[in-house]
Amino acid sequence: MPAEECSTVEIAPCFQRVFIVDEDPMQRTALGSYFLNRGVHEVVQSSNGALACGRLVDADSHDLVVLDLNTAEQDSSELLAHLEDTGYQGALLVIGGPQSKMYQSLDHFAETHDLNFLGAITKPVNYMDLNELTRPN
Repeated sequence: MPAEECSTVEIAPCFQRVFIVDEDPMQRTALGSYFLNRGVHEVVQSSNGALACGRLVDADSHDLVVLDLNTAEQDSSELLAHLEDTGYQGALLVIGGPQSKMYQSLDHFAETHDLNFLGAITKPVNYMDLNELTRPN
């Protein structure tokens, strides 16, 4: 490929503070490194939704929440309710496929609460898909 056709893909610069909720510590670390390597200033991690609620204290605390729907369903539901209660209006990216019960209501939830629902990716995370979902519009 000629050099003029090569380009660096711009990824995630519109997110300065990312919150990752995933019970798998290796996945949290990998996702955290992914975002930090792309210019995100702060990545906060939590192993479950209940703990995350204590750290997401206001609507402006984070630009992007990455939520694994395969954590305990109650944790995911609790975190989504908390996002609603705080008035969060940032972006939401879920890890989990369309087969998840939670996923089926997320698009509607995001629309009614003015969230930027980026979409869903499955595990193992395909970083090309993540690049596409987090690329600035």
